[in-house]
Amino acid sequence: MTYLKRFSISALLIIGMIGLGTSVILAQGKPLVKTTLGSTAGNATVSANEARRLITLPLTVTDNNNITYTIESYQFLYKKKTEMTDPNTGKKAYAFSTASDIFKTSPLPLAWVGKTENLQKDEELSFFDIQIKDDKGKKFFAPDIRLKIQ
Repeated sequence: MTYLKRFSISALLIIGMIGLGTSVILAQGKPLVKTTLGSTAGNATVSANEARRLITLPLTVTDNNNITYTIESYQFLYKKKTEMTDPNTGKKAYAFSTASDIFKTSPLPLAWVGKTENLQKDEELSFFDIQIKDDKGKKFFAPDIRLKIQ
């Protein structure tokens, strides 16, 4: 894809978000806010035990002045690994399925925490489309968090 096409698509997405009353907090392409679960932010590779502990914690969004923002909503996705047997060869194979939902409270409801009880290597937990609100009521998107199980 050419630079111009990428720029046009990005510009349309940003215009669309602004048109919906939502924008992304950016300064020179870098977010001014940080999303954390405990002390974990961004993309992290963690053990299954650590992931199970982290998802019981509330999502927190703060700026560089340590001001905490209200989370309006976010989506959570669980990419689950399933073992199956290839009917033609009889060999074990793996496939992934996903479960996702939108939430307005953090931490995750216990029913969703329970779905992750048997985390396996290569599974992923993602918190994304995190919409926050500042003290003036303006809505923004905060950076995502993705946990990959090791």
